[in-house]
Amino acid sequence: MLQVCYICLKSALIITSLLHHGIASSGEAVTPEEAQPLLGTEQPTANREEDREKYPEELDREKIRDRPVWQYLASFKILLPCMYPSSGQQKIHFVGICTCTFLGGILETVTPLCLGGVIDLLDGFHMPWRAIALYGSLTFANSDAGIFLVRDWLSAKMNIEMTTNLTQHSYNAIMNLSADFHDSKKTNITYSIIHNGQQVIDLFNDVLFVIFPMLLDVIAAASVLTYMFGPYMLYTITLTTVVFYWIMFTSLKQKTALRRLYVDAFHDADHQMSESFINWNTVSQFGQIQYEIGRYRDKSRAVQVLAMKSYFYSMITRAVRQLVPTMSFIAACAIAALQIIHHQHKISDFVVLITYWGQLIRPLGFLASKFTDIGNKSVSTEKLLVLLEKNPAVCDEELANPFIFRGGAIEFENVTFSYDRQRTVTDGISFRAEPDKTTAPVGLSGGGKSTIFNLLYRSYDIEQGRILIDGQDIKTLQMASFRKHIATVSQNPQVFNMTITENIKYPNPNASDESAIGAAKAAGLHSRILTFTHGYREKVGERGTKLSGGKLQRLAIARAILKDSDILLLDEATCSLDSITEAQIQVTLKELSVGKTVLVIAHRLGTIRHADRIFVVDDGRVKEAGRHDELITRKGGLYAKMWREQVGR
Repeated sequence: MLQVCYICLKSALIITSLLHHGIASSGEAVTPEEAQPLLGTEQPTANREEDREKYPEELDREKIRDRPVWQYLASFKILLPCMYPSSGQQKIHFVGICTCTFLGGILETVTPLCLGGVIDLLDGFHMPWRAIALYGSLTFANSDAGIFLVRDWLSAKMNIEMTTNLTQHSYNAIMNLSADFHDSKKTNITYSIIHNGQQVIDLFNDVLFVIFPMLLDVIAAASVLTYMFGPYMLYTITLTTVVFYWIMFTSLKQKTALRRLYVDAFHDADHQMSESFINWNTVSQFGQIQYEIGRYRDKSRAVQVLAMKSYFYSMITRAVRQLVPTMSFIAACAIAALQIIHHQHKISDFVVLITYWGQLIRPLGFLASKFTDIGNKSVSTEKLLVLLEKNPAVCDEELANPFIFRGGAIEFENVTFSYDRQRTVTDGISFRAEPDKTTAPVGLSGGGKSTIFNLLYRSYDIEQGRILIDGQDIKTLQMASFRKHIATVSQNPQVFNMTITENIKYPNPNASDESAIGAAKAAGLHSRILTFTHGYREKVGERGTKLSGGKLQRLAIARAILKDSDILLLDEATCSLDSITEAQIQVTLKELSVGKTVLVIAHRLGTIRHADRIFVVDDGRVKEAGRHDELITRKGGLYAKMWREQVGR
C-alpha cells in the first residue's frame, strides 16, 4: 500500500512539473511584458533605458523589487513605526490578541482528542453527558462565537488605528517632499498608492495572527498523528507538505509578476479616468468625449485581460496543488485502517485521524492562499515604499537659523540652476531688489523669470551662487521663517474646493470674516461675490471652476492683501483682467506695495513702466538693467525691441 502511495505521489510530482513547465513556457513572454505597452495600439519601446528616464518612479520600484529576498523584506521596516502598538491601549489589544490566539491553538489540539474520548465512552452503552458537555463547550469556545469573536474584535480595533496611523504617516511624508516631486507627480495615482498601501496592515495581521498560529496548528496536528500512528504517518505528512508548498512557491513568482502587470494596468486606467473627469471642459470643447471613452475602454480591457490571465493561472495551480492532499489523505486512511485491522488502534482513533487531518490540510490550503495574498499585498505596497523611501530634495539644514527681517532686501549672486540637471534655466543671474522699491524682471517666455520666484521661495536648491534676503543666505535659514514674509500673486492661482471666505483666509485661517471681506473689497472682488447665490459661502468648485480667470486672480490678490507680507511677488498678476479692471487693480497693487519689496513679472511692459528698476532676462541671464526711460532709448536693446513691438512702432 505504501509503495502504491509512493508511486502515485511520484507520478503527481512528475505531472505537476510538466504542467508547470508548460505554463511557464507559454508565459515566458510575461516578464518582458512589464517593459511593453499594455495596449496593442501603442508602439513598443525598444530601449529600456529610455523608459527608465521617462518613468523614474518605475525605476525606483524596480530597484526595490530586484533586491535580494532579505533586503526586500527589510524594506518593509519603514512601515514598522505605523504598525507597532504605540499607545497603551494598543499594547493591551495586542496582548489580548496574542492570548486569544494562544488559547485558540490549545483548543484546536484538545478538541479532537475530546471527541475520541466521547466515542470510546459510547462503547459502554451509557450516555457520556459530561464528555459531550465538555466537547460541546470546547467546540463553542473554539468557534467564531467564542474566543475568536473576542480576538477579531480586538484585531479590528487595532487594525483601524494602525490604518489611520499609516495613512497619516504617508500623508505627512508626501506633504514634506519638495517641489521636484509634487511638480511631476500623478495626483490620483498617489491617492491609489496610499489606499492600496494600507493592505500592509492586513499583511502584518495575517503574518502574526494567522500564518504563525496556523503553522503551530500544523506542527501540533502532525505531532499528535505521528505519536498515534507512527513514522509512516510522519513520512506521509512530510511528503504532502513538501510537495504542496513546492508547487505553491514555484507558481508564486509567476503569479506575482502577473499581479504587477495588473496593478500597473489598473493605475493606468484609473489615471486616464481621473484626467478625463478633471479636464472634462477641455474634452468637451474639442469634441473628444468619444475619444476619451474609447481610450478608457481599451485600458479597461487591458485590465480585464490581465485579471483573467492572473485568475486562470491561479485556478490551474490551485487545482494541481489540491491533488496532493487528496492522494495523501487516502494514504493516511489506509495506514490507519491497516493498524486498526491489526488491533493496534481503536476505531475512535480513526475519527481522531479524520479530525486532525482536516486540521492539518485546511491550514495547508489556507496558508497557500495567504502566501499568494501576501505576494499580492506586497506588490500593492511596493509603490508606497517608493514614496516613503524618498527624501525631500530641499529641506532645512540641521543647524538652520530663523530668519531675521531687516527690511526685505533681495539679492541674487551669480545664481545657476536647472530643473533636470541638463538644461540650464538661470545661468549666473545676478540682481538686487531694494526694500520699498519695485523691481521687474522682464523678457521672452521661457527665459527664466518665474523660476526666480521658485528659487526665492527655495522650492528648489540652486547649483551655484547665493540667494540672500537681508544679507542672510536662504540655504542657512528655516524655510518657514522667511516664507511667511513673502506673498505671491501668480498668473494661475490655485484654490481649494471650499467657500470663497475660506480661500481668501487661507494664508491666515484665524483671520476674521471682516478681514476677508475687506481684502475682497480692496481686490475689487466684493461686488462679484455678492452676485453668487450663497455669497461668500459659495464653494468655488474643483480647481476654481466656478470662477473666471479674472475672479481667480482677484481672489489671489485678496489673499496677498490679507497676508500683508513684507515681500510681494507678482507673476502676471493682472494677465486675466480686462483693461478697465486692470487699471483699478493696479491702483490697489500700488497701495499694497507701499513699504514692501516688490518683484513684478509682466509681459505687458506698460504695466511695469513705472518700476524703480527693470532687468531683462534672456536665456537665463540678465542682459540689460535700468529704468524704463533708459532702456527704451538703447539702440539695439532687447527691451527697446520688445517695447516697440508692443506699442506698434
